[in-house]
Amino acid sequence: MRFVLKCLTVFTDKIIRYEDAERIKEALMMTKVEQLFYEEAAIKIAKNLLRSGIDVNVIAHDTNLPLDKVLELRDDITTEKE
Repeated sequence: MRFVLKCLTVFTDKIIRYEDAERIKEALMMTKVEQLFYEEAAIKIAKNLLRSGIDVNVIAHDTNLPLDKVLELRDDITTEKE
């Protein structure tokens, strides 16, 4: 069902009014697959920021990853360096 809705959204992208697009956007929830892609990207970004020495709290805030996940990534990076 979500696939059909997304196909319709793409199809109507050129003809739909902005206000209607906003309502549709709010109605469609992020799929589990999209959440996995987002989390994977957030983890890659967090790892790069950790390697640059950015504070873990800033990384957690900016990537929306839980602090414990960022701390886990930091520990993994530290282990990789050793």
